[in-house]
Amino acid sequence: MRAGRSGKAAFSVLLAATMITNVASTMLVPLVPDLIGLFRMSAIAIGLAFTAFPFARAVVQPISGVFVDRSRRLVTLTSASLLTIAITVTGLGFAHSGTQVILWRLAWGGAAGIAIPAIYRLMFLLAPQAGLTPARATSRFGSAAVSGMAAGPALVWLLRQSVGFSALFVIGGFCTALSAALLALFVRPSPLTSASQPGETGHLERPSPGRMALLGLVTLFGLIDLINNGAYAALEPILPIYLHQLTGPAASGLTSVLFTSGLIVFALVSAGCGRKIERFAELGIAAVALWVAGATMLVIAASRWVAVIGACFLLFMATQPVLYVVNRRGVNRVPADLLGRAFGFFGLLSDLGFIGGPIVGAALFSRLGTASFALLGVTLTAAALLCIALRDIPDRLLVRAHREAKKEVS
Repeated sequence: MRAGRSGKAAFSVLLAATMITNVASTMLVPLVPDLIGLFRMSAIAIGLAFTAFPFARAVVQPISGVFVDRSRRLVTLTSASLLTIAITVTGLGFAHSGTQVILWRLAWGGAAGIAIPAIYRLMFLLAPQAGLTPARATSRFGSAAVSGMAAGPALVWLLRQSVGFSALFVIGGFCTALSAALLALFVRPSPLTSASQPGETGHLERPSPGRMALLGLVTLFGLIDLINNGAYAALEPILPIYLHQLTGPAASGLTSVLFTSGLIVFALVSAGCGRKIERFAELGIAAVALWVAGATMLVIAASRWVAVIGACFLLFMATQPVLYVVNRRGVNRVPADLLGRAFGFFGLLSDLGFIGGPIVGAALFSRLGTASFALLGVTLTAAALLCIALRDIPDRLLVRAHREAKKEVS
């Protein structure tokens, strides 16, 4: 970075860029009626448009992670990927058919698949310069990311009456391009923010571990994220349907309030949970959060009171940033020169939950009704028990990794 610019300033720029980028990520949600009216898209086509984004992102991340680790201009790569996202967001605004909407969403997801491993690696390389532990850095990053997501629907609500569909996505693209410019202008490449030498990245200098042990560590935290993301994604279609059954036409406004409030809860909890989380082992904290999340699903399954359902959903959302921080803190335990690949594979597993969750959730609700919430609760509780049983595995994998690394060196 330029002389005189502190690590805290650089990290703050990264947080601001992340928040601004994520404004566009949720703008399509309140515009679903436009997809029906302007493009004559069916419910299946709209589902494909929403699934296309995480699908493309999941496919691209493991590949892009390799290039992220090899890049000696990490800031440039990150800025370029954000600029590519800006182009796809703007392009979506000028789609003329449902097919083009789906294709632009695929392109958007692919660009995000390049950006995410780069952003995570940059975050963990800048964190030591900002005086932040991995847990605190991740908690602040998560808070910034979700704050941007919460702002997207609000921006659409404010501007929808005065600007059209195309203009909204031009504004979203501009926001993302602005985030790319912020990184390019105010976070300069240096030995600490480029991929030069593993020992210069803020991690302890150490040899790269055996690949199988690394794969096991990342897979463990990736599967936890997959289960958690799948449960949240399942709620997106089935909770509004259940509320509609209970309240009728009032369900639309109630759903908007609940999900917006949930994102705000995520941001608030994420901003302050890092310091507390870092005192405990990852899987121990994950077990507690999964158990609480599972309990909220069981209560929802047994209740027909909207106030109770809403309170349980907000408590469920309070567990999400804890799991977000825990899983990414766990992945960050790999050497810095492998962070791109680690987060690429982790992102693939994590996104599978977002891809399959809505489909599985809707299918279960159509067959089981409210028992589908109970099944989600049982699944999350089982994952909590598994975390307790495997709580020593991360340390064992790292010990094994260092043994394999020593053998390679000798």
